[in-house]
Amino acid sequence: MSASRYRITIDGPVPDRLFELIETHRVVTLDELTEFECEIRDPAELAGVLAKLGGLGVMASSVRQADQPSGRLRVDPVKTRVRAVTGAAVLIDSSEASLVHVAGESPGFAVPVPDVNWPQFSESDTTASHPILGDATFWHPSGQPGNDALVAWSRLEGLVQLDHDAAGMWFEEDAPIIYPPRDPFRRVDVHPSSRLVRYELDGQVIAKTNRPVLVTETGLPARWYVPFLDLNQALLTPSITSTGCQYKGEASYWSVEINGETHGDLVWTYPAPIAPLLSGMVCVLAERVDTFVNGVLEPRPVFSPAWLSPSLGLS
Repeated sequence: MSASRYRITIDGPVPDRLFELIETHRVVTLDELTEFECEIRDPAELAGVLAKLGGLGVMASSVRQADQPSGRLRVDPVKTRVRAVTGAAVLIDSSEASLVHVAGESPGFAVPVPDVNWPQFSESDTTASHPILGDATFWHPSGQPGNDALVAWSRLEGLVQLDHDAAGMWFEEDAPIIYPPRDPFRRVDVHPSSRLVRYELDGQVIAKTNRPVLVTETGLPARWYVPFLDLNQALLTPSITSTGCQYKGEASYWSVEINGETHGDLVWTYPAPIAPLLSGMVCVLAERVDTFVNGVLEPRPVFSPAWLSPSLGLS
């Protein structure tokens, strides 16, 4: 299998032992962050690299393929018309929007200053600065002081950004955007499989199936989804937790009770998944259970979602 080169950014200096564990091709120090590149053959190996980092007490703040654009700030024009509305009020309407990528953060739309419906906003006296984007000027929706939802950054000359949650609805052309915009450099693949997958906790089987689906996603651990019917449903208690993902949809959760102990939000599903192959499938959080694939115990992934928006699901 051919290898892909991944660039991993970590907080702080590279530990000395890192070079004993990972074949590193290049190390670049940027400000207080360190980037290194390594050859990765498959998503499982990438998860292993992240686990090795965790064993050294180091967390990755971003992971991307090395052939993605370099640098910590990238602004890409988008070809679609972008609108944000609240009720009958149009907040922004732009055919010249851009997608702003900051290393370690989720991407967001930025639009030219004239494409903002300025009567809907009032200037704020809030001040802030960002290590990549520079100094900020804020505005809040009229009548909502303290809700500094619109911002102009000094290094995004002529552009402003509206917080995604500040609008009742977003549209690209005429299609609603429920979640923040997708990262065009992030890949999600869904693979039907016939391998035997078993989830256990404290000797209790949570799920067992020979018809799983493997979901691989750039920068995240690979995850095995199993049919709901192959789940030990007697262990489940519905949870009020819900999360959303641009790539998979809105997730709902269950807690698992074993030997009188409740393990919160251990299982999730997408009732109306964006990816049809996930319909009727559930996933168990492999960081907290034992996962066996064809009878072999897999290492528990070490995953820090630091480079994801808090509104996103795990995988």
